[in-house]
Amino acid sequence: MKPKLEFYRYQPLEHREIRVLQIDVDPNISPQDITTDLCCSLLVVSLDKCNAFDALSYTWGPATMDEQMEWAQQIFTTVLACCPIHVDGKIALVTKSLRNALRRLRQSLHPESIALAAENHFAARSKLIWIDGLCINQQNDSEKNQQAPLMADIYSKANLVHAYVGEHDASSLAGLEAGVALGNLCHDAFKSNFRKEKAMGIDQIVSLLGLPKWRAWVKFLCRKWFFRAWVMQEIILETRDITLTCGATSIVLTHWVNCLNFLGPAGWGQYLMIKLQDELDMVQYKERASRWLTLGHPLQSANQMRMRLKKTQTQAFYALSCFVCLRSDAMLESA
Repeated sequence: MKPKLEFYRYQPLEHREIRVLQIDVDPNISPQDITTDLCCSLLVVSLDKCNAFDALSYTWGPATMDEQMEWAQQIFTTVLACCPIHVDGKIALVTKSLRNALRRLRQSLHPESIALAAENHFAARSKLIWIDGLCINQQNDSEKNQQAPLMADIYSKANLVHAYVGEHDASSLAGLEAGVALGNLCHDAFKSNFRKEKAMGIDQIVSLLGLPKWRAWVKFLCRKWFFRAWVMQEIILETRDITLTCGATSIVLTHWVNCLNFLGPAGWGQYLMIKLQDELDMVQYKERASRWLTLGHPLQSANQMRMRLKKTQTQAFYALSCFVCLRSDAMLESA
C-alpha cells in the first residue's frame, strides 16, 4: 500500500517576511520532458535582506479566449486549484495555468536552457522565485491582507519578472516573431525620425510582414495576461526588463512596447484594424483588438507609468497612477 501523502501546511510569517519557491531541477531529465512531477520547496526569507529572487507574473485562469471557450465545459480547471505539485514532500494544489508556468520555469532552469540563454544574452535567472499563488496562503485572509502591501517592494526588488502568457497555439509563434521584427523596425524608425517624415506609409509596413503575421501579432496581444489589472501593476513596479514567455519561447518585452508606441501616436493602429477586419476570425478578438488598436493598449499605459515611477520614486504616485490607469484596464478586461 502506498503511503498517504499529506497536504502542505503553511506556517505563519513574521513582519516583512515572504516565502520564495525553489524548483527542483533534475539535470538527468531532458528539459523537453516537461510533464514529469513538479517538486519544489518553500523558503521563508526577510524581504529586507533577500535580494536574489525573481517573480512570476501570470493569469490564474485561461491564457487566451480560445482556451476560455474550451475550458467553459470544464470550469473546475479554470477557477479551482486542482493540479497537484510536491512542496517540501507534501501535496499542494495549484491552477492549471500556474502548473504550466512552473513547468516552463523548471525548463528554463535546466543547465542546457541556462547555457542557451547565456548565448542569446538573456539575463541570468534566480533559482528562487516569488509567486503569489504559492508564496501566499490563499486560504488565509489575514495573511493575504498582510502580504498585499508588500507587493510593491517584492516586484521592485525582484531581479527579473517572468511574464508567462500561456502555451503556444497555432499562430502564437508567428505573433512572437512578428512582434520582435516590428519592435526592431520601430526602434530604428524612431532613431531616423521616420514617423514624422512618414518616409514609409502604413501600407508599406504592412507589406513587410504580410497580413497573416500582423494578424498573429494582434491576436497575441489580445491574450488575457495583457489585460489583467494586477499584471499591469506588476509591470509598473518592475524596474528592469521583463521576460515574456509563451511555451518554451522567451523574448524581452521592450520589443512590444517600441512597436505599440510607434503605431499609436500616428493613428496607424486604427488604420491597421481596418486592414485586419477580415483577418480576425472571432468576434471576441475583433472587439478587443479594435479597442486597443484605436484607444491604445494597456501595456503602453503601464510602461509610461513605470518610467514615471522610476523618475519620481514615490509610492503615492504609484498608487494614484494605478487607480486611474487600471480602472480603464478593468473595463477593457470586462469587455
